[in-house]
Amino acid sequence: MTVDGLGGSVIDVDGEQLRVAVDHPKAEGPAAIFADGLGISYDYWDPVIDLLQNVTAVRFDRPGLGGSPTSNQSSRDLRHEVERLLAVADEVVPDRDLLLVGHSYGGLIAEATARWYPERTVGLVLVDAIDPTEYAKANWTPPPLRARALGLLFQNNRFATYGGPLIEKVGTLFNTTRKTGPRLSDEQRRLISTPRHLRTILKEDVRLPRHCSQGLELEEQTAMPDIPVQVLVGASRGRPFASLETRWIERSRRRLPQFGPRVNFLLVRSAHLMMFDSPHAVADAISRALKGLPPPQKAAK
Repeated sequence: MTVDGLGGSVIDVDGEQLRVAVDHPKAEGPAAIFADGLGISYDYWDPVIDLLQNVTAVRFDRPGLGGSPTSNQSSRDLRHEVERLLAVADEVVPDRDLLLVGHSYGGLIAEATARWYPERTVGLVLVDAIDPTEYAKANWTPPPLRARALGLLFQNNRFATYGGPLIEKVGTLFNTTRKTGPRLSDEQRRLISTPRHLRTILKEDVRLPRHCSQGLELEEQTAMPDIPVQVLVGASRGRPFASLETRWIERSRRRLPQFGPRVNFLLVRSAHLMMFDSPHAVADAISRALKGLPPPQKAAK
């Protein structure tokens, strides 16, 4: 089933209805599978996918986000997110090796997949991925009264109709540097402007500290396999976020040793939504990870 003429189809994956897209399915070699950041749809990757004509690319919306309906299955644990990603791969690209690409929170999922399933993983690309130590001890669960108020607000169709696009536009404004760069189309924006999508954002935010704690435990217990790892970090957030950017970069640098000897670190002229600001840098990192090549020494544009 397609979603109102947009790309991808809603298919059954282990009892969940997920919107999935497979681009360039006839390309040879490993498939790249993408793990989205918190609260976004797979459409954000479009500018990158357009540059990967020779790579099979698999994308999906997690339950409740974008074009995927909600699910009765639990997402309480990080392991469930990893199993969902692999179930999607088994459904649409069975028996293919995987290059894992994760943005922000999706980086945590991609990294965990590489550690738990090294036999399926040929490489890892982290796109401005979160540092789990920064969020593991947070407590973002709102008090009961506030949680109920937010739940009622996000169930309101009028709020979703007007508030959803506003949230997306403000979020994009603060997370991109190119005013004329790629953006979601009106149809794609409509998918992330529903009460269902907004409620799922709140749920994912609340689960984040638990998932980060589980990611840190996994990091201590299970070494990264011997694979090429590309770590891309945005370095153009500008004022008033300069201090936050410096801290973000330093945290990312401190994590490099745990990725093994084949890790490459690249600062990119980009804010957090790197797929909009610097899609060529992301596509190039994916291509290099597949080839096992080091990145260029200067910052990518």
